Amino acid sequence: MFSRLFILGCLMVLMPLQSLNAASEYMSKQAAYDLLKSNQNGKVLALVKGDREVLLAMLELERNHLDAALVWLSPDVVQANPLAGLIKGEAFRRKSLAAALRAGNYAHAAYDDIKKLGSAEFTPALEEASKRLQAFMLIDMAPVVDQKEKHVVLTAAVRKSVKSAVQSWLMDWQSLNHKAYMSHYDPHFQAGKYDYQSWSQYKQRVNQKKEFIHVQISDMKIVADSNLAGEAVIVSFRQNYQSSNYNANDDKALYLFRYDMRTPWLILDEGRHVNRSH
Repeated sequence: MFSRLFILGCLMVLMPLQSLNAASEYMSKQAAYDLLKSNQNGKVLALVKGDREVLLAMLELERNHLDAALVWLSPDVVQANPLAGLIKGEAFRRKSLAAALRAGNYAHAAYDDIKKLGSAEFTPALEEASKRLQAFMLIDMAPVVDQKEKHVVLTAAVRKSVKSAVQSWLMDWQSLNHKAYMSHYDPHFQAGKYDYQSWSQYKQRVNQKKEFIHVQISDMKIVADSNLAGEAVIVSFRQNYQSSNYNANDDKALYLFRYDMRTPWLILDEGRHVNRSH
């Protein structure tokens, strides 16, 4: 019986939400996601405050990208949206259920609690968010406009904002505050084998063993890059890293992205070299 419950739970965690009407008058979910993320289309800009992030979180939830959904629901602008808290609760419920499923037989003693967890889906919130997403996806309500790649102009103000973002990232890295550190990363961060979730887990595991981290950088160079959704730059520098259990001195690069000058620079990639195909 217990094994059947886990199989059922697996299906609940992995099963996507009920798909929207696939009639021709609806754009694809990928198109809706790209439109919402770019934050340029007039229909997107006309959304109620916080709805854009809720819809993006809903789409991430459908893909079972739970950490990415939670990141979209973290900004202050979303806190006043009544759906945000309920969708966040659903994401945490799925994460908890997935953890219980991974525990397998070790979770046998918590059978009743897991059963409750598996049947506690935040259905009303998901249905309401699905309705809003369906309305947004109507092509006659949200026409898709052609977009050209943007090439950010490296004015003094842009350079200053980039340097400030890098310094803030360094300060939060050195603080050993994992939440603050990860706030500098885009939900779609990708570096080699790591995505946002696996990078977060890796850095938390590594940094919790350290008593201190000191990072100094030099020879910073900023290069503008083209991006369809917003502004992008590649920042390269020499990094001198010292910690309680590891030291290194090598070259480093960050791929920084922002939708426009009103949004913060976030890291999409980092390493000795970065992927310019973002």
